[in-house]
Amino acid sequence: MRIAIIVDGRGKSGRLADVVSKASAAFVSGNHEVETIEASDSSSVSLAAYEYVIVGAEQQGFERRISDRLATFMKGARSAAGRRSAAFVLGSGLFPSKFLSTLMKSMEAEGMIVNDFSVVTLATIGTFIRGLPLQRRI
Repeated sequence: MRIAIIVDGRGKSGRLADVVSKASAAFVSGNHEVETIEASDSSSVSLAAYEYVIVGAEQQGFERRISDRLATFMKGARSAAGRRSAAFVLGSGLFPSKFLSTLMKSMEAEGMIVNDFSVVTLATIGTFIRGLPLQRRI
């Protein structure tokens, strides 16, 4: 299965990159093809080639809204409507579950079907990945 992991790399701690690399390794060991896509304002990406899309972000300070960069990227992404997806945020900051809810609402506004979500850490990302419903639809 082809999987895209879209990340908002504005976090300066490097923890998001560590979590994404661990998630990618877990997918590859499960015989899936994974591509990590960095959210940026300038590019318009087509998600038609991917069967499953995962969006990950790191909360910055007290903000509960997603970055303008990630919001613009998701609005510009082609073929997002109807795409099966999951969302995760790093378990840091104040009220990460509210930040996760905001991320999921923005994904659903673009037509994505969010069927799994979690607040994760480096230790819990493997459990989150194993629990994703990655079966192919027939």
